[in-house]
Amino acid sequence: SFQFIYTIECALRLYAFRWNFFKSRWNLLDITIVFLGWVDIVVQVAMAGQSIPGPGVAILRIFRIARLLRVARILSFFPELYVMIRGFVGAMMAMFWGMFMIACLLLIWSILGVELVYPEALKLGPDYEKCQDSYSTVESCMLIFFQTVFAGDSWGSCAIPIIEHSPHTFIVFAGTLITIQLGFTNLVLAVIVERATKATEKDAESRAQEKKKQHTEASIRLHQMVEKMDKDQSGTICLGEILDGYRNMPELSRLLTLMDINEDDLITMFELLADESGSASYDVLVDSLERCESDDLRRQTLLMSLQLT
Repeated sequence: SFQFIYTIECALRLYAFRWNFFKSRWNLLDITIVFLGWVDIVVQVAMAGQSIPGPGVAILRIFRIARLLRVARILSFFPELYVMIRGFVGAMMAMFWGMFMIACLLLIWSILGVELVYPEALKLGPDYEKCQDSYSTVESCMLIFFQTVFAGDSWGSCAIPIIEHSPHTFIVFAGTLITIQLGFTNLVLAVIVERATKATEKDAESRAQEKKKQHTEASIRLHQMVEKMDKDQSGTICLGEILDGYRNMPELSRLLTLMDINEDDLITMFELLADESGSASYDVLVDSLERCESDDLRRQTLLMSLQLT
């Protein structure tokens, strides 16, 4: 059963990360899904002898759908899909209030429909009994308006005959169509697009802040490595110290390799950064390495050479 697989997975991650496990929202989601799954199993076993399960069991089973949220982890690998999902989630509140306002407009027009359209529908005769029933109550009138305005259905069977018999009822049908479909629906659509755009921009800003945070942490770590290379604790780094760190510090060597900086490039860059004493300060060296991370080292070296000349 997948329940056992999910349980073992959560247990292994909990053992590996310890208390840091609870700092991730995805981990909290996973452990909640696993917990509800076990509750569902226990309730099923306890109620195995009953022919009709209680409503609480059905609600617990609905929570199984939350397992689909685990798939959201892979959305970051598909930028276009992630942007669409992010925009949809950001626009959900706008869609909710849009549905609420549309329901209110339908209620208003349905009340007018019962008062103005229903008496005219009764004059059509027994052949239009279904049409008459559609405007007999506010609830049925809301349903028929929703069916005609949004689905475009039943205009010929429930609207056109009444309009042909009583042309003044056209005001009700036309008012419903214009205010809800052509007016408010398009307004709601504009708000949804705006909210989706803002959600996307907010997500981009959040990503930029996260990237900035990672850059700051990397800068602090790089500064610590440079400080560790300073054997005499003079506050400056000489060529021998930086080469010794490159050869004997795996983390620094791995970082410079990822930045496509070899030993010869490091020597060339340091010779341009060093002062008359043949050394460079921590900040100057760290700043140069950070710039090399986002730019080509050869171009940086050329620019520094031109500045010196």
